[in-house]
Amino acid sequence: MMKKFNIVTGLFLVVIFAGCNKNKLNRFPEDQPNSATYYTTTDQLVLAVNAAYSNLSYAQDGYPYLMQLECTSDLMWQRPTTDAQAIGLGQHTPATTMVRTIWNQFYTGIGKCNMLLENMSKAKASTPAALFRRIEGEARFLRAYYYGNLISLYGDVPLVNKSINPDESFLPRTPRAEVLNFIFRDLDSAIAQLPLSYSGIDIGRATNSAAMAYKARIALYNG
Repeated sequence: MMKKFNIVTGLFLVVIFAGCNKNKLNRFPEDQPNSATYYTTTDQLVLAVNAAYSNLSYAQDGYPYLMQLECTSDLMWQRPTTDAQAIGLGQHTPATTMVRTIWNQFYTGIGKCNMLLENMSKAKASTPAALFRRIEGEARFLRAYYYGNLISLYGDVPLVNKSINPDESFLPRTPRAEVLNFIFRDLDSAIAQLPLSYSGIDIGRATNSAAMAYKARIALYNG
């Protein structure tokens, strides 16, 4: 009986190991998008650029952060003790939540743009040329917008123009003038790629004139 059991066990193990395939075991996550399997269809490119818009604004202490920034100036004042009040009094530090959150929001948006721009060529053959150019223009406009806000608030900031992993995240600051030139290059590209207007559900996306207006604004603010 034992001998028979050993034979059966042996045959079972042979079948198991024969059926093992390293390629089948080393699979990408199948329950969520990832850079290796995403950005391969037109719909995925549209969804990716839509996601890059989501960092344009967020709520800070119950209000849009842009409104809260006004409370750090002489235009408005908040009676409750908030981050905006601390910044207005010059009592903020790098650990102040508002300071850190704005930084994280904009760099998250930049990361989404970088990932899209690096990988969108996978869907170029299956995407209408005009739409492909528009999506690239939107990504470049958004990346320029995020960097424009960063240098306006923080001065010199790390210039990240590609996807990075956590080991590469401790980066030195890049001189503001270098970041500014990068912003202008992205905006010039966006101006050439974006349409003048949209219709239907696309109304609200970045346009050619929005890119030109933002370039003029950044140029004015930076002399």
